[in-house]
Parts: sequence; structure tokens; C-alpha cells
Amino acid sequence: MEPGEAVLVAQLFDWYLEPQATLYRLTARLADLGVATPTGQPRWTVASVRGLLRNPAYAGRALTNRTRAVPARRRRSALLPVGPGETNAPWPPEDWIAVPVPPIVSEETFAQVQAKLDTNQQGAARNTQHEYLLRALVSCGACLLSCTGRQLHARYRYYLCRGRTDPLRRSRAPFPVPIRRADSRTCPSVK
Repeated sequence: MEPGEAVLVAQLFDWYLEPQATLYRLTARLADLGVATPTGQPRWTVASVRGLLRNPAYAGRALTNRTRAVPARRRRSALLPVGPGETNAPWPPEDWIAVPVPPIVSEETFAQVQAKLDTNQQGAARNTQHEYLLRALVSCGACLLSCTGRQLHARYRYYLCRGRTDPLRRSRAPFPVPIRRADSRTCPSVK
């Protein structure tokens, strides 16, 4: 790992331990600073930052043989078929192979970050109970992004495209989906 990359990793661990820090705020902070992803993309995803913070190699323990490829069983959008593909399933921890590597963060910092990630995951909106019948099944017809349930008043609930509310998703290039009409209600992520 390059020295600059190691500094960035250590900084991400420190930033995440700040009060009110979330994975989403870390991705926004990286975007504001103009830090490109390891693959050269301009924006980080929440999943890539979470994977980085969950990686025990940064605490000095590289693990291999943790996952195996299995056929996909879920779809990415309600508008797309399950289709062919693979996903990763975990192997039992006793089958993992640990290799010592130079640590970038202390074991204590790594443990604190893991505890905060676990706590935040339990309180995440996706893990709370909502009364939306089509939760995780509704997708925007214009950009194919998933829709989230919202509540305006005590009895008025509706679904809203994530492209409307999330600047990281709004910046994504839209899918080539034909739009039948263009008015103020059209998803703003489609230009």
C-alpha cells in the first residue's frame, strides 16, 4: 500500500469515530475533498467505505478464504429480473486463514469502529419496522433507483425515488430508460 493511501485509511478511521459521523458523511467528505476511489472514480460509495472500515487487514490481520461464490438469488431492482450472476457467501470463521501484515490503525481503534458500525447498522432505517407494503420492491421507472417510504403527515405515506433526495445517487449517470412524459414530477436524476 502506498504511504498516501495508508494515511487516508487511518484518517477515515479517525473521521468515523467523530461524533455524528456516518458512512454517508464520510463519502460526502471524500467527494468534497476530491479524493478519487482506488479505481479512479470521482465518488465513493457507502458500501466501499464500509468495506474499508470492516477490513481487518488495516489492524494487522489479513484474512483469506472468508467467502465463496454462490448463484445470485436477489435482484438489484424490482424492475430487473433475478437473472444469472454470482454473489459471495461467507465461509465459517474456522475456515478463514489469517496472515499477519503491518497495521495501519491500532487494534483499539479498529474495535471502536466495529462497535460503532454494528450500533449504526442496528438503528439503520432498513432495519426498522415501517408500514410500507412495497418496501424494497418499488423502483423508479425513470432511473431504476430504489424508492424509499416517506411520511408527510400522520396518515400520508408515499414512495420517493432516491435520485430525488440523495446527491451521491443523483450524480450517477442515468440508465437508458425511455421516458413517456417529461414534467415536474419526472425523476431529477434523468437529464
